[in-house]
Amino acid sequence: MKAGEIRQGEHRWTTDNSISEPNSVVKKHMEKAYVFYSTFLYKKLFGIQRYND
Repeated sequence: MKAGEIRQGEHRWTTDNSISEPNSVVKKHMEKAYVFYSTFLYKKLFGIQRYND
């Protein structure tokens, strides 16, 4: 994730002291999405390899 994307998406939180709160929520969501996506890619790749065998 690029720093520019984070700043662009959360620029409204920069004036608030609770900036760490929305950041952690976004971070948690991104981790879930990353795990799901990588698992999906792995299954797809694994399935292709199986067909080739």
